[in-house]
Amino acid sequence: MSKKRLSILLVSLLLMASMLLSACGAAATPAATATEAQTQLQTEATTEVATETAVATPSCGTDPVVLNAYF
Repeated sequence: MSKKRLSILLVSLLLMASMLLSACGAAATPAATATEAQTQLQTEATTEVATETAVATPSCGTDPVVLNAYF
């Protein structure tokens, strides 16, 4: 195996490993210096989104569902 091919393989493995490990990391936390107005706006926006989501959610009904499968 040539040096170039080996180096490309190692770089690829390092890149894949770093992406995998970063995907498993904890989510970023918001800054601790947020003002009261900013947190109030965020709370209001979250409440509005929650109510819009509840209204926009389709109802599937309560009737029993029958599934037919063929193997």
